[in-house]
Amino acid sequence: MRSKKAAVVWRPLSCQRSAGASGTAKLTVADGTLTGIDVARLAEIASNPLALGDRSGSTAFKLFGGSLTMADGAVTSDDLRAEGSGYAVTLGGKVSLVDASVHGLGTLTTTRPDSPEPPAVIPFVLGGTYDGIVVLPDFGRLPKRSAAELKGAAPSGGPRVEALPPG
Repeated sequence: MRSKKAAVVWRPLSCQRSAGASGTAKLTVADGTLTGIDVARLAEIASNPLALGDRSGSTAFKLFGGSLTMADGAVTSDDLRAEGSGYAVTLGGKVSLVDASVHGLGTLTTTRPDSPEPPAVIPFVLGGTYDGIVVLPDFGRLPKRSAAELKGAAPSGGPRVEALPPG
């Protein structure tokens, strides 16, 4: 089966018509792009919060999917997953069909195939509206480090992203 390139762009249905809709769906998309979100920038923002100024970009993926539930004027999911070159993202959250708000929590796992280092894990929050999605590192869920660990860390202008052991 040949896969086709796809761009995933979230645009809501008419709010009045969709607020009363309900149902479930499973979604799988291969070889596409998420526009308006650059997940690779999460690692940069986690180590340099001044990089927050640029909120544009896109993310190419090899596979994107999960399940969706529509009820009470919102679409929710707790098992969305995207995989691309050197990364995987898991995400759960809610998109309101009534007020256009977007709320979610996710985790970016970055990998380097040629590196013996374990993958870096960066938790993030998703917020904003359909036309202005904001993705930021979730500093509250980043692994805590002691003063002794920080003393030995190379300076980077911000908190270092901690690598978690595989498994």
